[in-house]
Amino acid sequence: MVLLVLFYIVTAKPLVDIVNLMEGGLSHGGDGDLSARMPVTSKNINKEKGVIKRLSIQFNKYIDNIDKEFTSTVFLVGDASEHTMPVSMAAIKVREAITKNTELASLVASSTEEMVITVHDIARSAEESASRAAETVELAQSGRKSIEASKVSGENMVKIMGALENDIADLTKKSVRDRRGGYICD
Repeated sequence: MVLLVLFYIVTAKPLVDIVNLMEGGLSHGGDGDLSARMPVTSKNINKEKGVIKRLSIQFNKYIDNIDKEFTSTVFLVGDASEHTMPVSMAAIKVREAITKNTELASLVASSTEEMVITVHDIARSAEESASRAAETVELAQSGRKSIEASKVSGENMVKIMGALENDIADLTKKSVRDRRGGYICD
């Protein structure tokens, strides 16, 4: 029984302490306390080749390495966050600019389409105006010809009327009036 108690104190208790430490602070069920260490007591320091002492030292080194790696990872993640934040913000701004440019391009395309329709309407109106202008020129030329013909006709009528006036005057001079109211011609 003494051997059993001695075995428990020397071998089993330190092992139970390591298991309890792992379950309490370092395991998935614990709170992840990386500052927890296995005490290296004078009992197991005196036994330089003791398994418990070596296990405690190796356990503490292992936790120290994990703690250093974790701390290093936290700093690296922090540094990466600081460096990626401006890139992320720039990406957001680029996406916003692309969205705005897309909206503006849609507006420009819509406006261009309206302008094309308007230009076609203007061209059609210009063609109609040109056609009407050509008709007006033809009517003006026809009117000019009619006016020239009317002028010639008018001049001819003036000549004819002048000749008729002369004939009437000649006839008037030649005619004599009868007392009975009749006319006698010489």
